[in-house]
Amino acid sequence: MAVVTSTELIQIARKNGWLLPAYNTTNMEMTLGMPGILQIAPTNVKLSDYGMIASIVKRAAEDYIVPTCLHLDHGKTLEDVRQAVQAGFTSVMIDGAALPFEEN
Repeated sequence: MAVVTSTELIQIARKNGWLLPAYNTTNMEMTLGMPGILQIAPTNVKLSDYGMIASIVKRAAEDYIVPTCLHLDHGKTLEDVRQAVQAGFTSVMIDGAALPFEEN
């Protein structure tokens, strides 16, 4: 099955009455058998890298019967977002909580 955007996955889940789990992953073993929202935070990318996680999720999704989303969870910088998007992530969340309110 395909890796889709989070918006698409939410719409599919809502239409079908599915529960939509989100799993944190850092490697192949944590990714296999876990369709839904597969996510990784920049702090955990040090264990792998954006490209490696994207490749693992895309490969694992080929065997899933439901769509999957690859999500950057709590990106801290625009560089985190850039790297994730370039690697093929289909959803990103930037966390500006450490910034002053106006800048966030």
